[in-house]
Amino acid sequence: MQTGTKIRILRERRGLTPAQLGKLAGISARQVANIEARKSEPRLKTAKRIAVGLGVELMELLSAEAI
Repeated sequence: MQTGTKIRILRERRGLTPAQLGKLAGISARQVANIEARKSEPRLKTAKRIAVGLGVELMELLSAEAI
């Protein structure tokens, strides 16, 4: 499963908007949307911030396994 798809699913499960996740992760809502739409891949530092914002382990977020 693609990282962006996982982020979208986890964000929606937690009832967060892209803007809310962006605020938690210290990135813009547009960056969250671009990652979810697979227009860009997050750098490791950004992925760590997103994982913290979502309350998941980084490896869970980056693994190829479905959630």
